[in-house]
Amino acid sequence: MHRGFVGNEPWLLMGDFNVSLRIDESTASASSSSIAMREFQECVDRLSMSDINCSGFRFTWNQRPRALSGTLKKIDRVMGNDVFIDRYTNAYAVFYPYRISDHCPAVIKLPLTRSAKPKPFRFANFVTHHEDFKQIVSNAWVNEVRGHALFRLVKKLCMLKKPMRKLMWCKGNIHTKVVECRAKLDVAQKHLDDDPFSIQKLSWSVKLLRNIMKVGDSNSRFFHKVVKSKANRSRISAVVDSNGNFIEGSEVPKNTISDQQAALMIRPVTTLEIKEAFFNIGDSKSPGPDGYSAAFFKEGWDIVGDDVVQAVKEFFSYRANAKRC
Repeated sequence: MHRGFVGNEPWLLMGDFNVSLRIDESTASASSSSIAMREFQECVDRLSMSDINCSGFRFTWNQRPRALSGTLKKIDRVMGNDVFIDRYTNAYAVFYPYRISDHCPAVIKLPLTRSAKPKPFRFANFVTHHEDFKQIVSNAWVNEVRGHALFRLVKKLCMLKKPMRKLMWCKGNIHTKVVECRAKLDVAQKHLDDDPFSIQKLSWSVKLLRNIMKVGDSNSRFFHKVVKSKANRSRISAVVDSNGNFIEGSEVPKNTISDQQAALMIRPVTTLEIKEAFFNIGDSKSPGPDGYSAAFFKEGWDIVGDDVVQAVKEFFSYRANAKRC
C-alpha cells in the first residue's frame, strides 16, 4: 500500500526486519531457507528494493551467548528502491559496533555533493544479433591510434560508441518492441490453441518467442536497476586500515598499499587466461565503467580480441615499463 502511495519517488527502508534474507547471513547452521526468509525475499522483490552500499559490521544482531554458544545474524538492513539508488548514487550506510545493545546502530550517509552528469553509454546485448554489428565494429577498429595498448583500446571503444548508439536507435524503443512482440505472441498462441495442427502458426509462434528472447529482459528496466544497484554496492565508502582505524568519506582514497604489496598482486598472464576470463563473464555483466557488456567482447572477439589481450598484458607490465622509460 505504501509503495502505491510513494509511486515513482525515492523510497528508503531501514531498521530491524527480524529475519535474514540469505542463509550465509547467520552463523547458525542451516541447509535451506526458512519460510520467513522466503516470505521476506518475496516482499523485497515485489517492492523492487535492494541493499544500498554499506560498510561496517556484517552481522548486525547478536544473541547473548550462553556458556560457549551464541548466534550472530544480519537482520538489520538499509534498502532503497531503484529510484533512490539512481538519484542518490553517493548514499551509503554504516553499521557501527553494537556495544551494550544486541543490535548494531545503522547510520545512513547522504553526501550533499552531487553533480549533474549525462546518462552514461550502455551497450544493449540485442545489438550483437544485428546483421551490421560486426561490420560497424570493424569500421571503427581499422582507425589508426597511436600510443600504449590500453590507450588504443579505450580510444577505439570511445569512437565506437556513436555508431553503436545510432544502431541501437535504429532498432527503436526496446521496451515498446518487447510489449509488441508479447502481444503478437499471445495472438499466435491463441490461434495455435484453436488449430493445434497448423505448422505455419506454430512456426510463427516460435519465431516471435525467439524475437522476445533476443530483445529480452536482460535489456529491460530491471537489468538497468540491477546495474545501478551493483554499482552502488561496489563503491568503497569506508575502509579499516592496517592499524584498525575506521576511515570514511574523502579520506578513503588516501588509504593506499605499499609498492611491495602492490607488486605481490601482479603476475604474468597468458592470452588464453585473458580470453577465458572474458568468456566466463555473464553476457549482461560489464567488466568496466565504459558501458560495454561482456557480450560485446565475446561476439566481437575475432575483431577486438588482440587489442584487448595486449591492453590487459600491458596493464600488468606498465609500471615496470614506465620505470625503464
